[in-house]
Amino acid sequence: MGQENSQAHRFRCRNCKEEIAIRMLVDYEKISTEIVCDLNGELTDAPASSPIVNVDANFVVPEGEHEMDFNVARLQQIHAMATAAEKAGRTVSVPLRTPDAKMPRPFRRPDYLGEWDQVKKAWSLARNGMQKLSEERVRQASAKLYPTDPLQGLPDWLWRLALLLCNPAYEARFRDTVSLLVSLKDDENFKGLKAWFTPALRKVRAQRYYDALNEFFDLYDEFSQVYFYVAKEIDLPPDYKAISAGFDRVKMFYGNMFERFASSVDLLAYVGNIKNGRPYDQFERLTNHEYLRLDKAGRFAAFEKISALGNICEEADSQLRNASHHNGMTFDEGTQIISYRSGKGGMGPAQQLEYVRYLERCVRIFLQLMTLLRIELILCQQFNVSAPV
Repeated sequence: MGQENSQAHRFRCRNCKEEIAIRMLVDYEKISTEIVCDLNGELTDAPASSPIVNVDANFVVPEGEHEMDFNVARLQQIHAMATAAEKAGRTVSVPLRTPDAKMPRPFRRPDYLGEWDQVKKAWSLARNGMQKLSEERVRQASAKLYPTDPLQGLPDWLWRLALLLCNPAYEARFRDTVSLLVSLKDDENFKGLKAWFTPALRKVRAQRYYDALNEFFDLYDEFSQVYFYVAKEIDLPPDYKAISAGFDRVKMFYGNMFERFASSVDLLAYVGNIKNGRPYDQFERLTNHEYLRLDKAGRFAAFEKISALGNICEEADSQLRNASHHNGMTFDEGTQIISYRSGKGGMGPAQQLEYVRYLERCVRIFLQLMTLLRIELILCQQFNVSAPV
């Protein structure tokens, strides 16, 4: 059982190998559940000889235990996460609530998919010029999710969701970058960066962030199996496999995120120029036009030596992007191994990647983009311009 009101699982039939899709609908107020068969299945009484298939919304399962009855792998992993949180000093006291009280953020369960569905509606209405309807959506969500700390508008809501998604793993990186921005805020070159934040540019960047969030949450039933490991800075256990292995659904994801991320790091490059004592759009050896014409993989070199900027970009593999984007990956259902070739045109050495590691890397590059969104929201506030929403 996971955190969302609707939790989806996909796995292969043990006989014909066709995909089966089921969902568990959870009512957290009535404390009840309902199982729905979405594809190639129906509910029936289970004969004693029925195969066991372990499904889990938020955890992976050790090799060989996918069909073990009374599997306790999730309990071991919950304990490991709690121990890691305790060791890092990240445990918090949850306030006592009456049974009929709504649990607010940050103490509410991490039902981020459900929250995104609400953010998405408010954001879509705002983009379509329905400002009053959008504001009403924000007010309703504020009363439900943030009753003790009301939302100040759609940008504030987007900020809070990105903060929740990225914490604690990316908080130190974010703070390092913000510290750099603070140190530069009185620099004339930094003030000149405001001219770059045109309404047209913010609209383009807003579309990228919207599309990234939408794609991530459309595939959340796959990514949620590893998301909490990444977000909590806990290593995935070795020899563990995903229960839901919908490779065909996520094979383009890394490439899509790489494109969005690499298209957005010009902001970091401009901050790097200012840090090095130059106008924001003046590079050491390139004109701004030449920089923007670089291939996406080449855009990181301009600032990678400045740790406060480069540390946000640790997950940016152009070879994996190429394989993801150009149908260059094959997937073995039995072993859950992805195979692809590196090098230009996929002509380099053969590479292999476990499916759970692919999911992990997808989540990492997505959270890097969300960290960049948070930085951009900070800058928009500093420059007193509208946020990219």
